[in-house]
Amino acid sequence: MNQQVITILASFSGQGGVEKMLVQLCNGLVALHRSVRLLCIKNSSPHLSAIDSRVEIIKLPTTHAYVAIPAIAKFLTTKTPPHILVAKDRAARALWIATKVTQKKLNYWIRVGTTLGASLQYKNKISTLVRTFALPSTYHDATGIIAVSQGVALDIHQRYNIPLKKIHTVPNPVITPELFQLAKINTNHDFFKDPSGPILIAMGRMSPEKDFGTLLQACTLVRNHFPIRLIIIGGGSTTELFRTMHWDVSPDWLSCVGFIQNPYPYLAQASLFVLSSKWEGSPNALTEALALGTQVVSTDCPSGPREVLQGGLVAPLVPVGNPSAMAEAIIGVLKKPQAKNILQDAVKEYTQLQSAKRYLALLEGN
Repeated sequence: MNQQVITILASFSGQGGVEKMLVQLCNGLVALHRSVRLLCIKNSSPHLSAIDSRVEIIKLPTTHAYVAIPAIAKFLTTKTPPHILVAKDRAARALWIATKVTQKKLNYWIRVGTTLGASLQYKNKISTLVRTFALPSTYHDATGIIAVSQGVALDIHQRYNIPLKKIHTVPNPVITPELFQLAKINTNHDFFKDPSGPILIAMGRMSPEKDFGTLLQACTLVRNHFPIRLIIIGGGSTTELFRTMHWDVSPDWLSCVGFIQNPYPYLAQASLFVLSSKWEGSPNALTEALALGTQVVSTDCPSGPREVLQGGLVAPLVPVGNPSAMAEAIIGVLKKPQAKNILQDAVKEYTQLQSAKRYLALLEGN
């Protein structure tokens, strides 16, 4: 087996799921006794604090993927890595250009973590054009594509005419050994000190695709039946969200707590986790909630929830942007929860080590 250094190229630029999954993948690869080199275009993510000390981190002297092309090209000529895993579109295009500049025959794999077709409707014209005309060459020249869900794989195939045999679906390394220990830590949030009603949790940055507006509308309907309270965990401004709801201030049943390094006690103690997204790649927070045995309700968005929830057999799937359907599903689960073991069995393939093993099998050609 070829056990040369595994190089991962990515931009660590925030609190998102991509950064978190890459850190957990690196840690999983190290646990499998591989040497891992993380080539960072940016390294300004709080998730990097959780990376294994054995991972070699190289910060490129740039802060943008395209500006990083000369540095990537220099790296390719001096290190000549046997294979590279690259995450995020810009980093992939930068690597592709660097291979043309250096004329290096490179074995590179692209990890795709979102449903591109759904996300394009929220991109500006320039970004849409780049993704439409520049990505196909990047994808076609890659050794292979690693999609985080079957829905993402099908979207890539249909949008860019990439042969299905070149696209491999590998579940995210979501469930780590530390998750269950971190979930046992007490949270001091006031809602958990008051057992007067069910507590709902949502997670994600305050951005359009998370569609927290629909969730808030659904919660106002549910409150006609249950005295629920809602905690939203995630960075970003609530201004636009409150404007959508015509609120000047947050109601007493809602708490937006921002980004939290350890959200697992919230998930573990909650009555229900709700995913209200318009699109996903593979929803990590949903997977974490299920692993902890927490009840869930999710939109049937592209893509991931339908696969994880087995078409709605594990937990309810509701139409995107439909507050009434979401409220009805929430009420149904609160009245008749799913068995905990069924929830946890649904995500048994999403462990850190199983995911890392499947990445290794592809990268090392086994």
